Amino acid sequence: MITPRCGRVRLVQSHRDRDRLLQPLGFRLAEHRLRLGGRPGLPGRAAAFGADLGVIAAWAALAAGVGWWGRRRQWRLSPGQADALALGALVAPTIVTFAAMEASARQATPGKLVIGLRVQSVDGSRLSLARALARNVVKLAPWQVAHTAVFRMAAGSEQRRWPVLAIGAQLAVMGSAATLLRDPRHRCWHDLIAGTRVVAFPSSSGAPARS
Repeated sequence: MITPRCGRVRLVQSHRDRDRLLQPLGFRLAEHRLRLGGRPGLPGRAAAFGADLGVIAAWAALAAGVGWWGRRRQWRLSPGQADALALGALVAPTIVTFAAMEASARQATPGKLVIGLRVQSVDGSRLSLARALARNVVKLAPWQVAHTAVFRMAAGSEQRRWPVLAIGAQLAVMGSAATLLRDPRHRCWHDLIAGTRVVAFPSSSGAPARS
């Protein structure tokens, strides 16, 4: 029979094993951020998003390969067409995929699974697909806004609104991160708007930790 103390020792050991696994990737995490009942702050959330970016980058590389093939065939896209293509081939699939994962039984994107985090409603319940979609639309909107601005500037547009829009998208990301640091439950803008929170879930069984 495993006593509570023995179970705690095993849990801490699992954290150390995970840290050693992630250390080569530069994702050294403090144990207190992943303990049962812990509130994942900026380092843990940033590490999870960094891992998710790896998934996005793989898909983006495929999209870039298609774009390169198109240029070889002398495709000519207007800035608006390029923007729509980026939305339909990259941003929208990412939003739908991540939302479906967060609304699934795992309640996490690939990066969150690696770090040991889950997304849930503020009352601790599993996210509906609609709530997960709202969360990811708000989260990734600055990405699409930046695309819109960059495509116009790359086409030679000298309108001031495009640099302002690109800078505004970056400021939105930084503002969301600053909100995470100030919020008692470490929630970003997309969490506040969608009514969600990210919690530590170090065990493969049991209920998510409440923060």
